[in-house]
Amino acid sequence: MKNFFFIALVLSATLFFSCTKDDVDENALSSGNLTTDSIGGCKQILIHGNYEKDSALTADNYLDVSVNIKAAGTYTIQTNTVNGMSFKGTGRLGYGGGNTVRLYGSGKPLLNGLFPFRVTYGGSLCIANISIGGGGGANAIFSMGGAPNTCSGFNSSGIYQAGQIILAGVNYVVANVNVTSIGTYQIRTTPINGVTFSTGATLNTFTSLGVQSVILFASGTPIASGNFNYILNSPNTNCRFTITYL
Repeated sequence: MKNFFFIALVLSATLFFSCTKDDVDENALSSGNLTTDSIGGCKQILIHGNYEKDSALTADNYLDVSVNIKAAGTYTIQTNTVNGMSFKGTGRLGYGGGNTVRLYGSGKPLLNGLFPFRVTYGGSLCIANISIGGGGGANAIFSMGGAPNTCSGFNSSGIYQAGQIILAGVNYVVANVNVTSIGTYQIRTTPINGVTFSTGATLNTFTSLGVQSVILFASGTPIASGNFNYILNSPNTNCRFTITYL
């Protein structure tokens, strides 16, 4: 009798673990966000390899990107295509919390200079700047779209709530600029209501002339609810935008 109950227990346990394993969806998508620094720029993005004009990228050209995983699963993290190059990583993240993902490069640099790449994952977006041929260039000359009034091409992302810390890489705004001389730039607002908007801790670059968009990442913790105005400055002009805090 005892042997019967023992065998039944073993069979039940085997069936339980077998069903549990079958219930795991190996193809489920992971969730999380890119890790950013204190002013919204990408944190711990390490750029590997040499980048030269007209030289095809190899396995030595890649980015190591820091991510915060909320739910394990498969992932695809990639950049846009800039100056003939892009970076992409795919796979499965099995553990929550801090992880590092490797994005391998492909393509061939077309021009020398400093180029910004948009890294996207889970609704968050960050910028990685890559120098081709050691180029950096002079400071860009540009004006703010909509100056001296409301910023043109304005869009905001994320929820802004009093007392709730800004979500890294998810809260940002987009505005238009008109570039009249290519080169490097950095834009940052003054802190208002405990929040600052910035293009990041490192220099970005404009590689073409004309009207285009810039992304400014939010950082900080909102103090109060209500509407608050921010000013975006260029070398000669400025425009303003409004953020509503719940």
